Formats: sequence, structure tokens, C-alpha cells
Amino acid sequence: MIHGIGVDIVEVDRMRNIIIKHGDKFSRKILTPSEQLVYDKSTNKAQYMAKCWAVKEAFVKALGTGFTKDYSWSTIEYFSPIGTYGTAHPQVRLNKRLENKIVHLSVSDEKENVIAYVTIEEVL
Repeated sequence: MIHGIGVDIVEVDRMRNIIIKHGDKFSRKILTPSEQLVYDKSTNKAQYMAKCWAVKEAFVKALGTGFTKDYSWSTIEYFSPIGTYGTAHPQVRLNKRLENKIVHLSVSDEKENVIAYVTIEEVL
């Protein structure tokens, strides 16, 4: 059974402008410590930030709560393991377990835009 679906699209230039204006102060507010490590090593910080932003927004939309005490910018993590095609897929990691729910994530990016699509499945 589907609990919720969320989608978010982010313009990469929007993230680039925020990073130029606020620097690492912005990333430390939005990213988890693990995401911050990836961001710090990234050659395209705006693209990576756009992915994280879109994933977090899509997740809270699918959850139906928006950002809350339990699910805030710093408690929702985007993770994309490196692997061969079909064996690894992007994931949402949470600091608090979702009871009886499975989170499915798809992320796609081009030079100018990033889109994240989250489906939360309720397992009875």
C-alpha cells in the first residue's frame, strides 16, 4: 500500500548562487555530517547540494508531514552507493526508523536541474 508520493525539482544555479552568497555555512545547516564529507570532496558542489535538497523535500512531501522535529534537514540523508548497474541505488537514510514503511527513491540530474522522486510504501 502506498503511504505517500513526493517529488521535488531544483535548479542547480539556485544552489550555486546560495553557495556563493553563504558558503559552507549553508551546507552545514542543510547537510548531515556524512553528506558534508561528500560535499567537501565534490567537484560540483551546487549539483550535489541540489540532489540533497531535492531528496529531503521529496521525502517530507511523501511522508505528508513537512519538516518536523523528527524529520529535519539534518536528520534526512541522501546516500548513493557506488556499484554496478542494478546493484546499487540511491537511498534515504533517517536518524529515526519509519515503522512499517519502506522508502523508495529515484534521483535524476542534468546540468541545469535535479529531480527527486520518493514513494513511501506502507507494509502491513
